[in-house]
Amino acid sequence: PDPEPKQEEGRLMPNRNICNSLRIINVSNNRIASIERLGSCRPIMMKLGEVTELNFNHNELRSIPCSFGKYMRSVRVLDLSYNKLTSFPTCVLNMPLQALNLSDNEISTGTLPTMDSPDQNTDD
Repeated sequence: PDPEPKQEEGRLMPNRNICNSLRIINVSNNRIASIERLGSCRPIMMKLGEVTELNFNHNELRSIPCSFGKYMRSVRVLDLSYNKLTSFPTCVLNMPLQALNLSDNEISTGTLPTMDSPDQNTDD
């Protein structure tokens, strides 16, 4: 079992290995406008490699960085609904998704990928 969280300067500090055991991350309803910096932070993204479900609904996201799909290889459920996405986040094509929710965004049908090519999910 993990040791109890430590109290440090009036704040509760979780065990540093908590990222290794995270499976579900829910950051819905937080007015998040960008995750660009998260996508470029390789050490954090690599520690989140076992996450299977991500919920970013009801935020203000306008785009998803390409690096996001590169590191989130275990995500099966991704909820990006109720954001401000204007184009299909192609980085999700590299993720082994079983469920993707993009409802209530500002995505135009012209930006949706065609699924007629069987090798679209491969890395270049």
